[in-house]
Amino acid sequence: TAETKSNPKKTSRLIGGTIGVVIALAVFYFLSIGPALKLAERGTISDPAAEAFYRPILYLADHSEMFNKFLDWYVTDIWHVSP
Repeated sequence: TAETKSNPKKTSRLIGGTIGVVIALAVFYFLSIGPALKLAERGTISDPAAEAFYRPILYLADHSEMFNKFLDWYVTDIWHVSP
């Protein structure tokens, strides 16, 4: 809007807020894999649905040994999901 363009502080806050929301959503998405896999293990949600939704994370785990170890620790040790 014209008001935002004329006020650099508002623009800066808007950009900062947007970046904050994007980062928060990314962290939430990543951390939600633990509870989601726990629900899939219990049969509350289907394995294919969980795999499809978390495909980017699983892809990263397949291509990065360090990320795979971290994800394995998070899912098995924190959420107690069977490998």
